[in-house]
Amino acid sequence: MEPFAPRSTSQQLAAHLKTEIHKGAFGEAMPGIKQLKRTLGVNSRAVEDALHQLESEGLLVPQGAGRPRLIRIPKDSGRSAQLRVAIMRHEPEDKAWTFALKLHSRLQDAGWQVHYAPKTLKELGMDPQRVGPCVQSVEADARVVIGASREVLEWFARRPTPVMSCFGRPEKTAIAQTGVITSTARVELVRRLHALGHRRIVMLSERMRRLPQPGVPEQSVLDEMERLGIPTGAYNLPDWDDTPDGLRACLDSLFAVTPPEALIIGSPAMFLCVRDHLRDQGLQAPEDVSLICIEYDPTLAWLQPEPTRIESDSDQVVQQIFRWLRGVARGRPTKRKAHVEARLIEGGTVGPAPK
Repeated sequence: MEPFAPRSTSQQLAAHLKTEIHKGAFGEAMPGIKQLKRTLGVNSRAVEDALHQLESEGLLVPQGAGRPRLIRIPKDSGRSAQLRVAIMRHEPEDKAWTFALKLHSRLQDAGWQVHYAPKTLKELGMDPQRVGPCVQSVEADARVVIGASREVLEWFARRPTPVMSCFGRPEKTAIAQTGVITSTARVELVRRLHALGHRRIVMLSERMRRLPQPGVPEQSVLDEMERLGIPTGAYNLPDWDDTPDGLRACLDSLFAVTPPEALIIGSPAMFLCVRDHLRDQGLQAPEDVSLICIEYDPTLAWLQPEPTRIESDSDQVVQQIFRWLRGVARGRPTKRKAHVEARLIEGGTVGPAPK
């Protein structure tokens, strides 16, 4: 079953205006915001956001303040509407991820067919030999792969169908890439923790992020710790079985001998698992240990205290994927690399190192 992706007023309005444009309802120029507001009965902000979306899709061309937007329907728009996009998720929980819902909604608004591989990368053990048959069961004109290892992405790179890696480890793989650059924010985080007296800093990252060697973001943390005079080793980026039970066992092992003062946690699902397990042991953040979440999801804003996190604008990542797919739809696939810079957001789960 495809995920349910609720759409905002501006998204619904953009889809409606797109339909009217293709019907020829507006001629060569789009009416202004005030006229559309009166005609459609929506607020100015929704109209403006919808028009900006249609500009990003190439249907409208702005001419400057006080002048109407010109309508430009691509000659290959019929072909674009038939684009088949196959998405391979990292794990089953991705279907409820805010980013995944936004991406699904944006691609549907473009009139493209969106399909999902029957199994996720995690269910397939990140094994290229198992990924292959699963991928080939879904026909597509373009593929978006979320959170894949370098080995899996190298398998995709050898196939003729255009592919874009998102939030994975493409590194030097010759495919289109997008995602979030967290290294700068992580270095800022390490400096902040160091200033608060933290010396025992541990990263809990998935296997694909730590093996066969640490990814660039993980290595940036280790390098900054060394620069600040904190020796690093296996303790700071421990190996563990990538399951909830494996994560809990890792935590028990860490806190049994040399309790960490700060945990940098790789995903919202892992953050919740860590927080709840530590609470069961009578440990609270930030009194007993500081907790930081990477790959933040807005659902965590409901937690008290709200987590300190490294976050980015997921809308920008969706836009990068959309632009690449639009090039594929027009017969011009690229191997462009476009990333979004993350930022450190202070919440209530970081405090002075426990004494």
